[in-house]
Amino acid sequence: MIFNSWLDNFLNQKGIDLGQPITVVTPSGTPSHMTVETVVDAIKAAPTKEQYAIKDTLVTVGFINANPMPYFEHLAQALATD
Repeated sequence: MIFNSWLDNFLNQKGIDLGQPITVVTPSGTPSHMTVETVVDAIKAAPTKEQYAIKDTLVTVGFINANPMPYFEHLAQALATD
């Protein structure tokens, strides 16, 4: 629950639109369409150890004031199935 609040706050501070579309390619080469919200829901459902790793990366991205969207796109790739 604490992680979820932290993630929601991070997304709000960075101005990330949960409805923003993300398109990635499945292993067979088919485009897979989802929203940032789909990725966020998967992050929130992930095991605690994975959430800590994701948080560490997002904190680093935030610290250097980089755009976090490429990381969310990277995470979306793991959700893309045929």
